[in-house]
Amino acid sequence: EDAISCCKKAIELNPNDYHFYVLAVNLFKKKRMYNEAVEFYKKAIVMNPGDSESHEFLIEASLNLAITYINQNQFDKAIKFCHECVSKEPENPGFLSLLAKAYEFSGAIYKALELYEKIIAAVAPDKIKVETQFGAARCYKAKGDVDKAIEYSEKALELNHRYPELYGYLSELYFSKERFNDAISNAKKAIELNPELSQPFSILAVCYAAVSDYESAEKNAKKAIELNPDLSRPFAVLADCYCAVSDYENAEKNAKKALVLNPADIH
Repeated sequence: EDAISCCKKAIELNPNDYHFYVLAVNLFKKKRMYNEAVEFYKKAIVMNPGDSESHEFLIEASLNLAITYINQNQFDKAIKFCHECVSKEPENPGFLSLLAKAYEFSGAIYKALELYEKIIAAVAPDKIKVETQFGAARCYKAKGDVDKAIEYSEKALELNHRYPELYGYLSELYFSKERFNDAISNAKKAIELNPELSQPFSILAVCYAAVSDYESAEKNAKKAIELNPDLSRPFAVLADCYCAVSDYENAEKNAKKALVLNPADIH
């Protein structure tokens, strides 16, 4: 706290000294005061003294700003700072991957996929990051190419076989292809790795309902709701389960809950 106060005072007395801004950023980061660090990153970038000492810091500043804006869903700003990083190191796969992610989340799927594919083609197989493969998988799914999405998801799992969210994502893809056994096995693997995730229980419920195993469907739907009561799909599954045993009162009750949460889940 004292160091931060002194640093701010130094900046007031000498606002053109770039090094005080660098010091302020580092102090804020140590205190986990990331919003404040971002503000001083911005000021440092504007000053940009252009010497060799500042080069690495300015890249770090642009990178941190890009990540911050992605987390805040401000994708246009994130893309701008990603480009700042890429302009300084055009072949850096980490910067290209972050830019691809920013494009992907902004809805520019084709630009994102082009970048993901560029990284995958240029980088040695043992150097490719799991998030790059996963990003390409998401883009292919968004394009409607589920087979390619499955291919890239499986490649991502080869890089990290302890990634529960990826198993859960792959289970959704298999379900969409009516490969229920594959969907179930991947959902179970996700649960094994992280039993606190609601999505794998939700997809298990859907899969079991699809093969008329309503007892298992009900069990997993209730677990998904326990973990996340804002999910609509498990309520829709419960409605199907109760219908199957002619319990229309509970079927209607759960169908109404699903309808309130997401009308698209009622069919």
